[in-house]
Amino acid sequence: MKKLFILLLMVFNGSVLAGTPGIKFGLHFDEKGRIIRPDEVFLGRGLSDEKAGFKDQAMKNFKESATYGNAYAKYFLGLLYLQKKDYLNGHAWLSLLDGEFKGADKVNSLLPRVKANLDEKQLQLAEEKLAELRETYGEYAALMKREKWRKSHKYTGTHIKGHIPNNLRIEVGNGVSVTGHNIRKQIETFVYEYEYQFRIGEVKLKETEFIDDAKEIEKELNQNQ
Repeated sequence: MKKLFILLLMVFNGSVLAGTPGIKFGLHFDEKGRIIRPDEVFLGRGLSDEKAGFKDQAMKNFKESATYGNAYAKYFLGLLYLQKKDYLNGHAWLSLLDGEFKGADKVNSLLPRVKANLDEKQLQLAEEKLAELRETYGEYAALMKREKWRKSHKYTGTHIKGHIPNNLRIEVGNGVSVTGHNIRKQIETFVYEYEYQFRIGEVKLKETEFIDDAKEIEKELNQNQ
């Protein structure tokens, strides 16, 4: 079987919670009054954990981010599994991504190389794993998770969770405030018009490199911390 090593290269500029004046009603706001989405929070934590070398914790945070539909989290999970030489799970997670993902070209070029490390039985198991992942991390499951998040908040002036009063106004600091109408619009966009892009800071998908020597991998990882 072909021997394969993979180097994970990720760049995350800015902390997800940096610049957030505070948390109101369970919501995080940035300095412009924009809601920081929960998938962004967990993605940022995962990236920080990965950079610090805590890969298992990073994977937990990426999985939580992925439950909301975050494609970057799914991509990074696939790469982290490949780092562990777990090609079966790596193949399943990468196959979970669709063509709308901005890194789709990298995934499409990577999957055949991962597949070369799986025998027929393992490929079948990878397909079964993919079906299992879709139940928790697929499009419909992610929509239900975002809807549950929407209904989890309770605002002042109402006893109904998820209901946002029209007269609600939240001061987030620096003279910036958000109205109930604006919050409702932001939340509905996140829940029903979800998009992959990561707005807080920046995530750059660098080229995935295959390296044939374990010492070289360690050297490159140390340089990218």
